[in-house]
Amino acid sequence: MSDLLINDGVVNVVSAERSGELGRFIIKTRVGLGLTQEQLAKKMGVSGAMLSAIEKRQKGMSAQAIDAFFNAVNLDAGERTNFIQLAVTNNVAIYAEKTIKKLVCRG
Repeated sequence: MSDLLINDGVVNVVSAERSGELGRFIIKTRVGLGLTQEQLAKKMGVSGAMLSAIEKRQKGMSAQAIDAFFNAVNLDAGERTNFIQLAVTNNVAIYAEKTIKKLVCRG
């Protein structure tokens, strides 16, 4: 399924190749720091299952989880901006997919 991107109130469909970029960013960062999923989850104050679901694009990230990730991995300002954009795009796409599934199941 494609991602959705909202820019100035206009919804755009982003190609499927953007799907999973947030998860790939987290995995690349985690592995680069030599951390397991469980170790990063502990540093973030979330469960390993929650981090796994975020990496697999099954769950979105709350503002608290985003902040916890920043603190756990010490991202610079540019990386933080990129990460926030990925997280928002990911969260919108997950919400849209769930909404579409609910509407399709009703019909």
